Amino acid sequence: MRVAFIVQGLPGEGYHGGALTCWAIVRALIRSGHQVCVISLFDVTSDNPYLASRERQEAALRAEGAEVVVVEYAMASLLGPRGGGPVSKLGRWFGRLSDDSKGLAYVMPWVALAEKVRVAMGPRPFDAYLCYHFDALAAVHPLRLSPLLAAVGDLWHLPAYFRWRDSPVSLAKYSTRGVKVALESLMGQRAMSTLLKPTQSCGAFAGHYAEWLKTHGSPGVHYFRTPVPDVTGAQWEALREAAHRRRDSKKPRLLVIGDLATTSTSSGLRAVAWSVLPRLIKQFGEDGFELRLVGGGSPPPELAQAFRHPAVQVVGRVVPADPEFLAADLMIVPTNIPLGIRVRVVTAWSFACPIVAHRANAAGIPEMQDGQNSLLADTDAELADAVSRALGDEALRRKLSMGGRQTFETWFSEAVAGQAIVDELEALAGGRARKAS
Repeated sequence: MRVAFIVQGLPGEGYHGGALTCWAIVRALIRSGHQVCVISLFDVTSDNPYLASRERQEAALRAEGAEVVVVEYAMASLLGPRGGGPVSKLGRWFGRLSDDSKGLAYVMPWVALAEKVRVAMGPRPFDAYLCYHFDALAAVHPLRLSPLLAAVGDLWHLPAYFRWRDSPVSLAKYSTRGVKVALESLMGQRAMSTLLKPTQSCGAFAGHYAEWLKTHGSPGVHYFRTPVPDVTGAQWEALREAAHRRRDSKKPRLLVIGDLATTSTSSGLRAVAWSVLPRLIKQFGEDGFELRLVGGGSPPPELAQAFRHPAVQVVGRVVPADPEFLAADLMIVPTNIPLGIRVRVVTAWSFACPIVAHRANAAGIPEMQDGQNSLLADTDAELADAVSRALGDEALRRKLSMGGRQTFETWFSEAVAGQAIVDELEALAGGRARKAS
């Protein structure tokens, strides 16, 4: 089977959760004997943080056996006019609400790339098409490709809503900004339904998003578990022990990983700065532990002072991040809003790294079970309590480590979660699309 995999950016190890998920899917397809052509929609503007890694990612994909075709674009050229005063903006928003094509182009400007994608595909014969997320789906929407499988991540309208919800109270928040968020949320919901409707099959990489889409115009959506490469294999325990022996310090080491400027990470950093960090200082002293913040971007400005602490290290992006997961005694996932799936959770499980997380993360990953493969907390204070308890109980950390690794092997490895997507594409290519579960 020859598969066209359309994706925003490039699949790759360690760059961000979506890139890692796509990397695992590409590998699963190739290991099942299929040919894969990655059609990458790549923003070439200078503020794209992945511009510098483009050549490495392309080379890695080709080394795996994939063909790579890059469709270059500049994001600013796709966006079109969005300025002006409140009256002109309201006029444009209401106009787009009443016109499906204008609304789709406003929310999903990648539809303008359709002709470029068609040219990039050229005369290659494909047996099936796979789109990762709504931006890639928008780029092929006018082409009416078939058979087409859509695999989507976060619901498009939610990150902006959560940023608005968590912003400081002001008159603008509940007037012009509130109207803007509400109208763009409506357009986002309509756009997602429009994009999913012509697909032959579709799945969401988060349990609660699959359920939401089913009740909002896309009843055929099913839940895809997120595949992650198994870097350690059966040697996970020996590799963890070796990584701990190599550490310069024997102080408890905690890991917070993810792009520090994104909604999903920054929302929880407040809990780390204002609840977890004081508890750690009380338990271990000012310099009795290591808290490593790993990822691109910078923490929110209001937290900068709290993180200027001798026990805190703002590490930056680490590619691949394998050593961080292996050497950590505990990973904290403080995201306290129910955005999609945190790939860092599944990745930590693959390395048998114990997890303490806010319960909001279990909405997208229903396989998270408190006390079995993670400790789940409902509040910032409970999160700090759980971190303190886990660091003080080696047997509990061992239980979480074993439980997480077992959960990964059962549900999220390339051989299981990746193969489920391969099976779906094979069924589509053979005209036997699986019914939604």
